[in-house]
Amino acid sequence: MKNIIPLSDRALSFLALAAGNNGNANSGDLAIINGHLDPPNLKAAIDLIAVRHPILKSKIVRKSFNYFWQYDESIRPELITLDWSHKFDSEDSWHNATRNLISQDAIDPFSGSPAKLYYIKFNHKSALLFVSAHCASDARSGYIILDEINQFLCGSLGEYTDNSFLEDKHNFSKPKFKDWLVTLFDLGRSLLSRKKTAVLPDTSSNYIEYINLGKPALNSLIKYAKEHGLTVNGALNQALSKALGSKNQHIIFETLSVRPHAKNDLDGAYNNLIIPFSSVIGGKNNWIADYSCHLANITKNNIHSLVALQKLQGYLVRLFPKKKLKLLSRLYQSLFLKGNVLLSNLGKLDFDLQTIAHKEVEAVYNYSVPLPPAGLAIVASSLNNEFRYTLAYRGKPGSIEHFKSEFKHHILELGKI
Repeated sequence: MKNIIPLSDRALSFLALAAGNNGNANSGDLAIINGHLDPPNLKAAIDLIAVRHPILKSKIVRKSFNYFWQYDESIRPELITLDWSHKFDSEDSWHNATRNLISQDAIDPFSGSPAKLYYIKFNHKSALLFVSAHCASDARSGYIILDEINQFLCGSLGEYTDNSFLEDKHNFSKPKFKDWLVTLFDLGRSLLSRKKTAVLPDTSSNYIEYINLGKPALNSLIKYAKEHGLTVNGALNQALSKALGSKNQHIIFETLSVRPHAKNDLDGAYNNLIIPFSSVIGGKNNWIADYSCHLANITKNNIHSLVALQKLQGYLVRLFPKKKLKLLSRLYQSLFLKGNVLLSNLGKLDFDLQTIAHKEVEAVYNYSVPLPPAGLAIVASSLNNEFRYTLAYRGKPGSIEHFKSEFKHHILELGKI
């Protein structure tokens, strides 16, 4: 294994986004557990798991107009143990505070490991919160770590080689000339398009909520998707468009996993393995048909044009030193990111982690801080056949109650259409 590898273009994009978001592009995976765990065993677990995933024992360095992951045996994710049993009056308050830690504790991957683990007790319950910088992780990464922690604590952690700590050329094919043409055409169109009004105002405060809409919501989404020949993603976007006002056109940002497109097996890898792409929802009666064609084109034919776009972004990021990344991020947003809603992983992530160390898991989910330009991120998932989503937004708690109510209403209504 090499001790130093260049950051992927995916990681570079999120590095720049973090700079444009006051240094914070945290992603979190939170498990609420009925019972307590042993902190020394947790420490042993995370130390061993970090050895299995070299990126967790690395930090970012800049050399010769490039950014690298530099592996260091002495680096390890920090374990922070807290007891908040007497700090909050209710379980909901404790849950909210735990979830919102990712907005308050921005991870700096230049100073050490890009991840840390919180263990927080509250009376007879506890929480495991795995926090990672988004330049190092995606929506599956933290869940992989929670699953491995459970395996370690149950004495069943097997051998594993993480194939993602390699230069990208060893895992993915390069885009071709036609892919670059598509990318340049799309960038030109974005540059000439009109900027749309943001859904949420630009404020300095962030808040993250967790909403469980249960089995009826999941059944409604699945039924609508099947009956209309859509993915669950498409059904969710239908509800989202209605909640935001379907007469208005919104450009949203979604994500696509590149794990299935790798030359090596990356199913259990800890790395940023997602590509963002933009989609248009609302604005006309037949937008859902256009959206479905757009999604099919990307997933079947056009992933290499997305790779080309990220390579172009990567070239730009490499030219800028760390202190100037914020300027680059804001310039790029103002020129090309004309969307008025930002969504992260608006799709169905299946979580099946039922226990950790034989203790019942009451909830487990992934979420991230709201990133520019729009300040709204939705991560949807399922657990025990229940539909849940996290809503990260700029603003004060309770400031988007109307949107939450509309989103719930239209998700449940889909099953009746």
